[in-house]
Amino acid sequence: KATDTAKSPASSVSFQNKKMLVVEDNLVNQKVVKTLLTKMGLEVDTANDGFEGVDALQKGRYAAVLMDCQMPGLDGFDATREIRNWEQQHERSRTPVIAVTANAMEGDRERCLESGMDDYLAKPIKRAELARLLEKWIRAETHDTGDTLMPEQNAADDHSPVNQAVLDELKEIMEEDFADLVSTYLDDAPQRLREVRDAIRDKDVDALRASAHTLKSSSANLGALHLSALAKELELLARGGSTRGGSSLFNQALEELKRVKKVLQPMC
Repeated sequence: KATDTAKSPASSVSFQNKKMLVVEDNLVNQKVVKTLLTKMGLEVDTANDGFEGVDALQKGRYAAVLMDCQMPGLDGFDATREIRNWEQQHERSRTPVIAVTANAMEGDRERCLESGMDDYLAKPIKRAELARLLEKWIRAETHDTGDTLMPEQNAADDHSPVNQAVLDELKEIMEEDFADLVSTYLDDAPQRLREVRDAIRDKDVDALRASAHTLKSSSANLGALHLSALAKELELLARGGSTRGGSSLFNQALEELKRVKKVLQPMC
């Protein structure tokens, strides 16, 4: 694959001749991360779920892995455990695995460490923080898996449907691909909300958790932080084994998405 090594404002750090694996089931997030890494000079392979991620790592060598935590089928925690077991069995050197998640839930940092992950990156992804972590793990001679997980990034305290600082940074990252990314999000988000509605109607906590998580994650990367926070509440509800109170949260999320659309649609 060709890599973009032009001098880009995305980062002052360049990782030429290094190869990364991105394991991410959400297309919006996948596009953002791949663009960021490519602008840093990295060659990037993508995997759409944990199974594909484990398979890719067993077939190729990577400088590091960005691993989404919550994915259907095989999640990031179990995928990392499989990777660590495989490395041990085949006497392969340890590949740094950086957890990527939106608005980390209680206990997720501990789960990251326990599963064998090395560090933690919160969504929406900040270029400077991504560059710092890659500098730390790709350039390091040895990998200490002590308690290095990063603190959660807090959402901005404004009341606008889309955080302008996140959006401005995303425009700078995506450049000519920004409009396509927004279009992808605006196509996907209503579908995720329909899935949330159906899951609440059917009292299906697994479906609710999966759909709410996807909406939470992609909304955070687009700067729709209040919608992301509502999706997080829905995800927490499902994690607690209940859909009770979900209808009210769904209605709030539906109204918030209308506000988000008004901001984003002119940018497509």
